[in-house]
Amino acid sequence: MTVWSQPFLPALGDNQFADWQRLVEERTGIDYSQHRSILQSGLCQRLRELGRSDYDQYLAEIQQLPEGFGEWQMLLAALTVRETSFFRQPAAFDLVRGYLRKRMQGQSVESCALDLWSVGCATGEEAYSLAITTSEALAVSGKPAYFGVLATDICPQA
Repeated sequence: MTVWSQPFLPALGDNQFADWQRLVEERTGIDYSQHRSILQSGLCQRLRELGRSDYDQYLAEIQQLPEGFGEWQMLLAALTVRETSFFRQPAAFDLVRGYLRKRMQGQSVESCALDLWSVGCATGEEAYSLAITTSEALAVSGKPAYFGVLATDICPQA
């Protein structure tokens, strides 16, 4: 008989959660203290993929460097949100647009250069959205402006 369901994994205990939360925050700066279910879900996903169920044993393996580094990268992919789309959070782009227009009004020089950073942008749609928003906002000023967008994401697959 074939079983098509995922194996049941117990919930993280409080100490286990604290250990995992501490490791993730130390290595990435991501704070899951208020998002236990997201951390639990990502861990469960990865353990199921590996056909395992022991959180503590997996933690010990992940902590071994350099041996655990490859698996750490796979876990990061399971823990991070890889949602991306153009103009995903319109309010954020409205804020950038308003800030840039205001900043350009106060510019006394003939031209300016800006460096922008799109953090956590998965495959880049947010970075392109930031470039489009910036280009449109700077065009309104009528002054020559040059800018670059650096796009990064913690997940190597992204």
